[in-house]
Amino acid sequence: MLHLHKDLPVSSHATMTSRIALFSIITLCLTVSCTSKHHNEFDFDKAVMQEIFPLLLDSMYTEITFSMTPPRIIEVVDSITGKKELKPVEKGLIDKKIVRNELSLCDTNSNYIIIFLSDSIHALSREDLEAFRSKYSLSKETTSNSHLQKSYLLLLKELTARPCFKLKLSSQYQPTSNNSMILVRQLKELSFSRIIFDADKTHGMLTCEYVCGLLCGSGFRVYIKKAKSKWEIEHIEHIWVS
Repeated sequence: MLHLHKDLPVSSHATMTSRIALFSIITLCLTVSCTSKHHNEFDFDKAVMQEIFPLLLDSMYTEITFSMTPPRIIEVVDSITGKKELKPVEKGLIDKKIVRNELSLCDTNSNYIIIFLSDSIHALSREDLEAFRSKYSLSKETTSNSHLQKSYLLLLKELTARPCFKLKLSSQYQPTSNNSMILVRQLKELSFSRIIFDADKTHGMLTCEYVCGLLCGSGFRVYIKKAKSKWEIEHIEHIWVS
């Protein structure tokens, strides 16, 4: 049986059209708002990374050098000839203060340190995100999950570091010649994660991993805070070693 329907009045069509248009506008606004929010978070993340990077690199070099297994090569002055030589030093004879002093001196002499960085800033792991929330007693509603999915390419031209650090990307890695006597050390690869922030954006956390070979490396959580309009490192937690 064929059922015939009466045409809706013109006013009903207009109302329906208006509702569809309004719904489309609301959907578009929400989409733009969410996109803008994530974009702003991403830009803020990159800006803080650029600001904290010089201090971050110094701290990571100190932590990694101190935790490395011996022998470690440092420059010493021969007490008889007065000549500078590179000699192995056992870990028990060195501490973090000595490493920091080396960093302050390496900018004024011919020695340098090559540091290879991962080609990209990787996403944060769920485990590390939960560690950040736990440390500052934060709820899931006040911290974003966007850091778990997205990474971005690292541009060396956007980063600054002390003069004795020669930064290269891991894709450019080549073993150093053994006859080079001006090289203090070479760190094969450092990789950093996205930074997760609290709602007020006064505290944050990122992770750093150092890989020096097969079954060789360390992992760290780096907690940062904003003090007097500047970001600084609050605490470094050594979380794994291989």
